[in-house]
Amino acid sequence: MAKYKILIVDDEEENLNLLRRTFIRDYQVLTASNARDALKMLDDNPEVCLIISDQRMAGMTGTELFKEVVDKNLDLIKILLTAYTDVEALVDAINTGRVYKYITKPWDPEEFKITVRRAIEVYELTQENKQLLKDLARKNAELKKMKDYTDERVEEERLRISRELHDDICQSLASLNLSMEIALRYLKPGIDQDNVDQIKDNMLTMREQIKSTSQRVRRISMDLRPAELDSLGFVPTIEQFINRYKKYEDTPEVDLIVEGSIVSLPQKLELAMFRLVQECLNNIKKHAQASLVTIKLNFMDETLKIIVTDNGKGFEIPDNFNQLLQDGHLGLIGMQERVSQFNGILNITSSSGHGTTIDVSVRSTGGTFE
Repeated sequence: MAKYKILIVDDEEENLNLLRRTFIRDYQVLTASNARDALKMLDDNPEVCLIISDQRMAGMTGTELFKEVVDKNLDLIKILLTAYTDVEALVDAINTGRVYKYITKPWDPEEFKITVRRAIEVYELTQENKQLLKDLARKNAELKKMKDYTDERVEEERLRISRELHDDICQSLASLNLSMEIALRYLKPGIDQDNVDQIKDNMLTMREQIKSTSQRVRRISMDLRPAELDSLGFVPTIEQFINRYKKYEDTPEVDLIVEGSIVSLPQKLELAMFRLVQECLNNIKKHAQASLVTIKLNFMDETLKIIVTDNGKGFEIPDNFNQLLQDGHLGLIGMQERVSQFNGILNITSSSGHGTTIDVSVRSTGGTFE
């Protein structure tokens, strides 16, 4: 383990050498005989974590040096060497120099070592807290991006459903209403055979419109929450979704392969994995420019393995998975979140021009995946 670097400042050479000998075995020790040299040394050695300075020095006191360190916003632990008579200097150092501790002369070397060791522990804890705050800020930023992405997807879905209801379902209902009004006009006393035939034709048309509208309502309902999961199970629901998916424009061909003995999945896992497959196909349609997608569902040894492979344009995967968020691959992050809920494993293989493979493994029992 690398030694921590400390800086000792004193204008008396005897004290400087004594302090250096005290700490050289445990730390990398830098020394300076005045405050100005110490400040320059700090500029050249940003990794210094602790500074020990005498108070009474020519040119600039230890307290004034510590004020400079504070003004430079250097994150150092500061220890002041002083005499018992320097009460005002001590108060000033504590109030403005943010001194961790002061040591009175003459000092006990062993007690001084303990003080420095504890000061280093405080420095380590401070650095850990700073890193935790950075990680928290990064996580909060990632969560905000995910929330914005989710909100955007929800709005897109609402808009799509609204358009389907208005442009499709409402239009069908309006057409049915018009057909019924026409039929009612023909239904008069003494109606002739031609009008009866016309009414029959209208009724047959209305029946087809009702059937078509019912199918479209069922499709919208399926997109919101696939009821087939409860009645049919995971694999048939995936099959139905793929069949509907193929009917959309600009969608690739999709092959489904099922391996192993199909088992029932916990309800939450079924829905999460269905949404994952749905997200995969939607992402491929939007971004991959693929002509063929293969979905493999493998049930084996209480493990469900889902492998989705496309022959699209692919992309370069960053070394750090979190970079996907920065690069805007929020759909993939969403998949990772779904898989993480079940302690599963998600692997992504892709490269420019060679397609993409999403490989997911979860316990089919819903338990932890080792």
